[in-house]
Amino acid sequence: HASLPSCSFGPPDMDLENEANKYSFKKRLFFGPTRQVVMCINRDTGENDHKDTTIKEKKILNKIKALGSENYNIMKFYEDFYYQTKQCLVFEKLDIDLEYFTEVIIDAGLHLCDIRLIAQQVLVALDFLHSNGIAHRDIKPNNIMLVDRSSLKVKLIDMGFSEEIEKMENICINPFPYMPPEEILRDKPDASLDMWCLALTLIYFYLKANLFTYNTFEEILAAIVKMLGEPHCSNNFSSCKIVIEKYDPELKLKSLDDLLEIRPATQDPIEREDLLSFIDLLKQMLVPTPQERITSAAHFPVSHTRALHFRGIPAMQSSAARDKN
Repeated sequence: HASLPSCSFGPPDMDLENEANKYSFKKRLFFGPTRQVVMCINRDTGENDHKDTTIKEKKILNKIKALGSENYNIMKFYEDFYYQTKQCLVFEKLDIDLEYFTEVIIDAGLHLCDIRLIAQQVLVALDFLHSNGIAHRDIKPNNIMLVDRSSLKVKLIDMGFSEEIEKMENICINPFPYMPPEEILRDKPDASLDMWCLALTLIYFYLKANLFTYNTFEEILAAIVKMLGEPHCSNNFSSCKIVIEKYDPELKLKSLDDLLEIRPATQDPIEREDLLSFIDLLKQMLVPTPQERITSAAHFPVSHTRALHFRGIPAMQSSAARDKN
């Protein structure tokens, strides 16, 4: 895949070249305000690639590539080059993102065993990034892509907002449904914001809906405080508290424990225990105070060869694979 700054991008037979490779443009996959993603064919190897852009992202990609990121569930980065004045980044071609998979292909909330498989793989990716001093900063369903649908093999994509943890800026990056309180409050962020966003992503997979669906910073912060409590250690919350007291947003869930009532009660004690453990995991991730939030490594000593257990229960197959057996 490749992405380029948003502009009209060429006829189907257009070629993009660098010194080593020549790519033929096939089709546009995504067109956004700052970039577009296109599918290309490497004319020497016949492989499908995606292309993408930005200088800061290129720096991060080269750093993690040298550290072996492709072995940690992160989209494989091949190379970068300039086409005219446009910078191109070349990635492996993956299948579909998990927002499309949930909304269109499954058209329902995912099985808990599937969510566990996805969580384990994304946590491996985040643990790799965090341990190497990088925060992703944009975890959401459409930034996790399927490699293989039957086994639910996934990879984390889009390092466009990624930053070195020590240099993270207190600016708003995440879309409203995934925005952590420290971004709203303009407090100094750290890598734990990825855990907040991942928790809301996992809830989306379970509900097939976002937990927080509001249109203003004030409403989001008011809903977070109403459901999860106030953030401590914030330099700015006291001044915002007066403002958000005017809001009384309607909550999708009064508490995370309400997830127990979303689906018909299971008679299987192991499945119920797994759901309780899933909720407990979410409670540790959705802590309004970043310093009290679990990290990708602290409670998940996983490597790319070990499976995540919500609480000591052997990891299950994906529901698709299980249904075949």
